[in-house]
Amino acid sequence: MSIKKITYKLSFALILAGGMTSCSLDEWNPSTVDVETAYKYKDGFESLINYCYDGLYYFYGKVDGIGAMEMGTDLWTNVGNTESGFILYNSNMNAQLGTLNTIWNGLYSTVNYCNTAVHYATLVQGYTDAERNQKVAEAYFLRGWANWHLVEQFGGVALTTIPSSVSGVISSPTRSSEEQFYDLIIEDLKFAVANLPDKPAGERGRVTKKAAYAMLAKAYLQRTRLGENTQEYAKLALEAAEELINNGAKYGVALYESDNNTRSEERRVGKECWCS
Repeated sequence: MSIKKITYKLSFALILAGGMTSCSLDEWNPSTVDVETAYKYKDGFESLINYCYDGLYYFYGKVDGIGAMEMGTDLWTNVGNTESGFILYNSNMNAQLGTLNTIWNGLYSTVNYCNTAVHYATLVQGYTDAERNQKVAEAYFLRGWANWHLVEQFGGVALTTIPSSVSGVISSPTRSSEEQFYDLIIEDLKFAVANLPDKPAGERGRVTKKAAYAMLAKAYLQRTRLGENTQEYAKLALEAAEELINNGAKYGVALYESDNNTRSEERRVGKECWCS
C-alpha cells in the first residue's frame, strides 16, 4: 500500500474520531428510572392504572375467556371441536392448552399490575387523599375481578399481594385456600365500592360503583358455595344487589324488563288470527 493511501486512511480515521468525541447528546432513557420515581408522579401512576385494564382483553376481547367460562355447558358448545378439552372434559384439558395459558397469564398479569398500583399508591404526589383513593380503587376492583376468575376457574392457586418489582421472581409459589382468595376479593371490592365514583367522570369505560356493587354481590354469592356462614354471605349478596336495583338512577343502571302487556297482546292477536 502506498504512503499516500496510508496517510489518507489515517487522516479519515482521525477526522471520524474527532467528530465522534466532539458531539455531545443530552439523552434520557426512561427504562432506567426506578419504579419509585416513575410512580411518584400522577402521570406515571395513572399510566400504571391504565395497564391494570389490559387483562380484560384476554377475557372479553378473545374467545379464550368465553371458552373457559361457558363452553361445554348448557349455554353453548362447538360440536366440531371436541379436542379442546372443554367439551368432553378429557385429558386434553391440561396446563398446555392454549386457552388456559392465555387466561392464566392474563389474569396474573392483571393481579401484578394491580399489586404494583396498590403498593406504590401512597408515594404519588399531587393527589388529595380522596383523589388517590378513587384512582387506586380502580386497581382494587380489577384485582378483585382477576382473583375471582382465578379462584373460580382454577381453585386455590397462588394468591399474592406483593408486586414482582418488590418480591422478585417466585420460583416456588404456594397454594392458598379458596377462603383466603374470597377474603381478599371481598375486601378489595368493598374498598372499590367505598371509593369509586357513582358514575363515569371523564373517560368512558372506567369502573364505577355499579361495577363494584355488581361484582361484590357476585363474590358474596359465590362465597356461599364454600359452606361457611352461607346465610350471612347470601344476605350480603342480596344487600349489594338491592343497592343497585333500588338506586338505578344514582348509578346509571336499570333492570331489563320485557313488555309483558305487548307480548300478551301479540299472543292474543295471534290466537285470533289462527282461529279465523
